[in-house]
Amino acid sequence: MMMNTTKKNLTTNPSKVSNVNHVHIFKVEDHEKHKPLLLESIHQYSVAQNLDISATGRGGFLTDFYVDHDKGDPKARYKHIIDDILDPYYTELEETYGIKLIQDKGGMWFQQYTFGSDFGWHTHNGHLAMVYYIELPDPTEATEFLNYSHFNLVEGDVIFFPPMLMHRSPPIKKNTRKTVVSKNLHFTADRDLVKLYGLEHFKH
Repeated sequence: MMMNTTKKNLTTNPSKVSNVNHVHIFKVEDHEKHKPLLLESIHQYSVAQNLDISATGRGGFLTDFYVDHDKGDPKARYKHIIDDILDPYYTELEETYGIKLIQDKGGMWFQQYTFGSDFGWHTHNGHLAMVYYIELPDPTEATEFLNYSHFNLVEGDVIFFPPMLMHRSPPIKKNTRKTVVSKNLHFTADRDLVKLYGLEHFKH
């Protein structure tokens, strides 16, 4: 049976960091338009789940990481919005590596940091980890990597990186708020895409 496989449109926003390191940073298109919608959706979800900082157990930040939520829950609207916004960048990764995203696997969660809060050194699961900076008043408070320090990230950027890279959220030193959404992405081999594009396309 013939598969109807066609090339997808590449994003017009190439990764800022060489994929030799398998670290990709994109500027999210229309971030300023998405920002208030995402913040309101996250707020509504926090209220619906009765989330508070004390429930996180560490770090002094607000998160829904510990909530046993279902993406099908209409209260988790921000997850659908995020996936729609980031779909072009998922496609970019698929076309870079000859892989296909496994939808709805790996989980998505938000974290909001305020003065004095942080998250210590850690790693992620999956094949690539993602962080989207919805609010980042001070770029020096973006994710810090043990091996690379900082990647000059700013608000509106999304970074994808190998999940075994040690990283942390440094302490917030001002009376500001940082809001991020993270996701652990899982992929499978896309042999049809490799056949369609040819081997030379994937050599870097």
